[in-house]
Amino acid sequence: MSEHIQITLEQIEYAFDNYRKTTATQALLEYRLNRLCDQMCKNPSEEISEQIIRCGLVEFQSTNLAFETYFGIDIVEFHKQCFIAAASRCQRSRNEVPSENELIGDKTEMILKETRFHRNK
Repeated sequence: MSEHIQITLEQIEYAFDNYRKTTATQALLEYRLNRLCDQMCKNPSEEISEQIIRCGLVEFQSTNLAFETYFGIDIVEFHKQCFIAAASRCQRSRNEVPSENELIGDKTEMILKETRFHRNK
């Protein structure tokens, strides 16, 4: 990247350290995790592994650890909550009134509100 924009790698690192208070590598990881979060929210029926690869992340274990550290929730649990929320939205869009045994999404919305997404450091 530094060659493409014709500045040195040291200048890039200096800019990130001074303005973002993070390294360029950490900022890239945060960006990719935010993209993964967005993709799971938009398309929860897609495989997690495919979404991880599309976001430029390497493999599940390290991605899950970073996701949990950054957002405070396991990636599989978050994916499940996105799926439940999508089902709830679909249910509401059809104007169906679920019975008490079929309620979907009550805890999901609360969990998603409590979790910090797209935070800036």
